[in-house]
Amino acid sequence: MISATIQTVLQQICNSFSPVINSDTLPATPFCVHEEKVSSPLRDKEGIYGFDYDLTVVVVGDTDSQVDPIVESIIETIEMLSNSTIDQASFESSTGLQYDNENKRFHNQLNFKLLTNNL
Repeated sequence: MISATIQTVLQQICNSFSPVINSDTLPATPFCVHEEKVSSPLRDKEGIYGFDYDLTVVVVGDTDSQVDPIVESIIETIEMLSNSTIDQASFESSTGLQYDNENKRFHNQLNFKLLTNNL
């Protein structure tokens, strides 16, 4: 459910998105890559009632002007998922805009914390 929600959000913002990238064939820019990991289940005396996820999104573009507006849109949109599809979504950190000399592309990695509740 979390993956489908994140993919829907990214599909609306990025031209291309993927949960994984084959480094031999990179998609057209700008593109986003994302990964969700369960960092811990949320438990009480009756069992698991939700999950704590770490979400990483990397935005890649040929220019900084391609990356920056997408980064801003992703942060805003993911945080707007709080109390709707996801119980809590918060922006944690960013690597800031960086340039990859090998691939000749700009990128910015965004880190979020997502909490879901099964109740």
